[in-house]
Formats: sequence, structure tokens, C-alpha cells
Amino acid sequence: YQPGNTSFPELMWLRGMTPASLTFVNKLSEDCTSFQCSHPLHQLPFVIPPNGSVGSDGGGGKHSKDPRLRRCVWSVVVLDCDFNVIFWAGGLLPGKQTVPRAELYGAKLAHLLTSGQADHFIDAYNVVRGICQGKHKLHCSNTLLWAEFWETKALGRSQLHPIWTPSHKDPTEIESLGVSPVAWVTNHC
Repeated sequence: YQPGNTSFPELMWLRGMTPASLTFVNKLSEDCTSFQCSHPLHQLPFVIPPNGSVGSDGGGGKHSKDPRLRRCVWSVVVLDCDFNVIFWAGGLLPGKQTVPRAELYGAKLAHLLTSGQADHFIDAYNVVRGICQGKHKLHCSNTLLWAEFWETKALGRSQLHPIWTPSHKDPTEIESLGVSPVAWVTNHC
């Protein structure tokens, strides 16, 4: 093998592994600063009704296990006291594509897009623990995003009380774990 020799396919030298140059995309083609929302932007932040609840989530999509193909998304929902979705927003995660970042970004946007007081149901235990430990807790990963989270929370638009909700459970499992129905519904919207 000689460098620059193109007579041998790159695949041969990687022992059958697909080359990153064929799968990895450095920049997303979509605009990550935009998002979809149930309400016009001039009506934001959305006022959480009395006894309403907020949920945020993040996910890695179809290729969650492959960092070269993973494209993460975030979402925020607000439910009224009758479990009706009255506000939703979601979009692509900007920057590095990891599920923990998507979860934290969703929590950040929950504070940015809403105002008022409510329980905030999150299925990422690390995010709930990080919020409960306070802004002075040093995080070994996602430090810049944690700083953005605390800046957004400091705006004081919403007072959201984080509550961890187990994910990927059916209603009977949730009932046996003693999780409230509103937590399960909020997490699954």
C-alpha cells in the first residue's frame, strides 16, 4: 500500500468497517436554531395554567447507538390539569449530538419557553440530579450547556420543580412503582 494509491478501496484497509468519511456529517444540513412550536413566537413564553405540568425530553433517533449517524432532538410539552397537551415545542439539538445533551437542552428550553410554576417531569436522572444540586455544582461533562441552563433559569420566567420519571415503562409498571399518572402522561407526550 502506498499513500495516495486509489487502486485499493479504503474499506479494505479498515477490515470491513465503514469509513467515517462515508457516514459522518460534520455539520447538520438542517437549521438547528429553529424549532417547531404550537404557538406563534410573539405569544411566548407560554403561561403555565394552575395545576399544569411541564415535561421535557431528548432522544437520539433511529441511529442513537452510532455517534457518526446520531441526530438528536429535544421537546417540551405543557399539560393542563386534565392531561390535555396545551403547548408543545421541539427541534434539532445544535452542536455535539449526544442524548444527555438533548435531555439537558430540553430542560433548558422548558425554562425559556414557559412562564409560571409547575412540576417539571424529566426522565433523565442525571439532569434532575444536576438541577437539584444547584448551579454551583461542577459538572464534568456538558459544562457549557449547564452554564446556559443556569443563565436561562436565572431569567426567572418559570419556577419548574424537577421530578424524575422512569422512562420506557408501561402504565402497569408505573403504577407498581408509585409514579403519578400525570408524570407518565407528561413523559409520553
